[in-house]
Amino acid sequence: MANCPYCGTEVQEGQKHCTNCGASLENVEPVVNEPAQVQPSFEAPAQQAAPAQPYQQPQPAQPAAQAAPVDSGSIGWAILGFIIPLAG
Repeated sequence: MANCPYCGTEVQEGQKHCTNCGASLENVEPVVNEPAQVQPSFEAPAQQAAPAQPYQQPQPAQPAAQAAPVDSGSIGWAILGFIIPLAG
């Protein structure tokens, strides 16, 4: 018995076409008793399980340190801020 060089199905000696895939078996060197070559599958590799870690209580978020506001105002803005509400 020989195998089809295209799909690996067993074929009878002297057959002209493979009964499984339909490939022409003429002018092809017979491969006797060799398993069909398997195409590699492109499946995602199995993920390894992560080691178990003890559960930890979530920590509250620390507020970001804020810089103190810089007051660059002048006496002019203070007077203007006093007069505008009076005019209104």
